Amino acid sequence: MLSLRSCSRTVLISGMVVLLSCAVLAGSASAAGSPEERRAAASRLTVSQIRAQLDEARADRDGRLSALADAERTFATVMEAVGAAELAVQRQQLAVDYARGDLIALEARAEQQRKALAAQAEQLYKQGTTGNITALLEAVNPADALRRSVYAEAISRTERRAMERVSVARIAIDAQRKKLDSEEGSLTRVLAEQRALLADVAKIRDNAEIAAIASEQRLADLEDHLEVEDREVTSITRQSPSGGGAPAVGRGGWIWPAKGPITSGFGVRWGRMHKGIDIGAPTGAPILAARPGTVSYAGAMSGYGNVVIVDHLGGLSTLYAHQSAIAVRKGEQVGQGERIGSVGCTGRCTGPHLHFEIRVNGAARNPTSFL
Repeated sequence: MLSLRSCSRTVLISGMVVLLSCAVLAGSASAAGSPEERRAAASRLTVSQIRAQLDEARADRDGRLSALADAERTFATVMEAVGAAELAVQRQQLAVDYARGDLIALEARAEQQRKALAAQAEQLYKQGTTGNITALLEAVNPADALRRSVYAEAISRTERRAMERVSVARIAIDAQRKKLDSEEGSLTRVLAEQRALLADVAKIRDNAEIAAIASEQRLADLEDHLEVEDREVTSITRQSPSGGGAPAVGRGGWIWPAKGPITSGFGVRWGRMHKGIDIGAPTGAPILAARPGTVSYAGAMSGYGNVVIVDHLGGLSTLYAHQSAIAVRKGEQVGQGERIGSVGCTGRCTGPHLHFEIRVNGAARNPTSFL
């Protein structure tokens, strides 16, 4: 049989074990934290992640802008080269036109000289000088005629020198015209290549500009998202002296599911029944469970876009529509104030907002009567 002292010692040890167990349980509960504490921690983690993404986005933006500046410089250089090539082609075309004009004038002079020689040959024939007339008539051009003895006998030395000058000039100008034509063709090909290069560089410049704009937009979106999350953390912190308290609870034990003004109330709207209220908020703003409950639906729904429905006790249910992102799954237990999604504009909507409904046994009720 145990002594009284042994029994007392046993009771004392048992009590200490119970106290230690309670302390461990209390510590575990404290570590787990309330839904609001978990939400604050999740928001702070989100802020940290967004800041890291912002650093990456800024680096990407700077790289895109640098690439755009390089593309702009290349485009300007090629554009200048194209302009120079166009001017060179124009100058060459003018030179070719002048050479052709000189050639036409020389040909006209040669034709006049040929007619004059033919007239002299005809006169000699009429006068009976026919010794070499056959060779004269067979000449195919003035230069050929000069090499024939009949012309040496039929025309004066002055006329022969004039014909020689015309012939030499014609040969020189014809050679110059061919050279200019060749150079013009070469310049035209260079110009075509430069224009093709300019088109390619313009595409690169345009793509770089599009990428830079997209990078700027992503940076702006992240900055907006960070601002929303910062406000969320600040709001949660201000709601409790300990820094992790729950949002203010209204009458009936409800909290507002999103921060923002009511942009459309409950009732008939545009000839149809508006079964909830619209709360204006920016895209990405947190959507909170108005009461604890069980997620009975999480997914897309015609007209509502991305929707979460939470069932509560007593035949109550809440619906959160037009979400940009859903943060819970069907069957999941959610605490009051726990984040279940983000504000968006999916389904039929004209801008980012939360459409919020409260239903009693399936029938819609005015949410402002509960909040």
